[in-house]
Amino acid sequence: MAHRPVRTALGALALGVAVPAALLAHGHAVSAAASFGSPVTVTSDAVAEPGLNIGADGSIYINGPTGLLSSLPGSPSAVYKSTQGGAAGSWSRLPDGLKADLPGGGDSNIAIDPVNGALYETDLWLGASTVSQSTDGGTTWTANPLGGLPVQDRQWLASTGGGVVYMAYHQIPGGLVVSRSVDGGLSYVASTIAATVLDATGCICPPGNIIARAGSGPLGTGDSVGAIYATSTNGVKFARSTNGGLTWTNVAVAASEPGATNDNFPVVADGGNGHLAAVWLSDNGTNSSIVRLSTSTDWGSTWTAPKTISSGGTSVYPWVAVQGSKISVAYYATSTVTNPDGAPAGTQWFEDYTESLDGDAARHPGDQDRPGLHPGNRLQLRPRPARLPDGGHRLGRPGQRHLRPRQQPRLHPDPLRPRALGGRGLQTSKPSPSPSGGGGAHRRHRPRSRLNASGVGGRRRCL
Repeated sequence: MAHRPVRTALGALALGVAVPAALLAHGHAVSAAASFGSPVTVTSDAVAEPGLNIGADGSIYINGPTGLLSSLPGSPSAVYKSTQGGAAGSWSRLPDGLKADLPGGGDSNIAIDPVNGALYETDLWLGASTVSQSTDGGTTWTANPLGGLPVQDRQWLASTGGGVVYMAYHQIPGGLVVSRSVDGGLSYVASTIAATVLDATGCICPPGNIIARAGSGPLGTGDSVGAIYATSTNGVKFARSTNGGLTWTNVAVAASEPGATNDNFPVVADGGNGHLAAVWLSDNGTNSSIVRLSTSTDWGSTWTAPKTISSGGTSVYPWVAVQGSKISVAYYATSTVTNPDGAPAGTQWFEDYTESLDGDAARHPGDQDRPGLHPGNRLQLRPRPARLPDGGHRLGRPGQRHLRPRQQPRLHPDPLRPRALGGRGLQTSKPSPSPSGGGGAHRRHRPRSRLNASGVGGRRRCL
């Protein structure tokens, strides 16, 4: 079979009280970086923590919580859609359908079925989550208000296709629970504890995200599934399963970091063929918060020694995407040397993006503690600062979090032009043509954190 070049899509997404930076570029998997255009407003609705997904048909979906139980009888999180590459005026809010009178508005997350294109959503209301399904691009929804085990927090979705969906969440008192659905995300009847509170060394913390890859067994029984989480002893662990979540093994990604790892969600991404990458924030609580990275080539059985992605100043909210040998990381950063909560008034926060095209394999002068970032492959875009009234984003103080991003770059196999989110409402940023002619890579991130005390933040300390 002739080799067909793979093109990737990666966009950037930001939501803050002040307008944060937005990143985007377009092109092939290995190429020069592109420049970035002006943002486009998606909506002025009062939604936060946007999430972005791209369908195989090029449709772009953005979901965002409207506030936990913010209205009665129903408070569904919002979902927006563009079928024109995110262009200005192309966004519309999708009907709520049968979600309209059901509880929600807390943390929301969407997964797209890689086989049939169905949309699966989870919408937190603490008692459980309202889970829903759409098979017509979000025009209509079927929903169930009792998704997963009761008393849950910060849920994430992943689908391996054909109606098989996995939902990871923190369940009290069990720990990190993963529930599997085989009916398109409408019921999650098979639940297992992937990591106990003891596995997390006593950390009562929301987990990081979940990843899943289809296996050969029926109804997902041969799927590979993984979830990442922090410990109370400055560690990061990965819960892995190769039988659809029936049994789990917990592996240390980082045993003991220079600082706390439970301030932000740790994040893991699947690049295919067992190649994973994980990033997290290490915060010493005094004058340093750095982004760290580790990789695996065997679905998390073993991990490389952690390396520093950001150094100098202060970083927060990292996210990672992987496809083949490309590793993309986005995070917020400031040159101010402090810890995130201690940033003085007037501090400017920027949105940084960095990538490796050699799978974190190369070493170059000055990069002893960084991934293989060749000259020209590392991209740091700082187009617009977010000026905060009190300087810092007050991550550990629910109700006072002014900077609300959670970076989430993703790599998509289709040559789409996804946009970026930013501003008080939702905005997108249109990519400019690449100066190299071949283009860069689509870049997108999905910031998340909470402004209200009832929600779940991008940073959550152990109880």
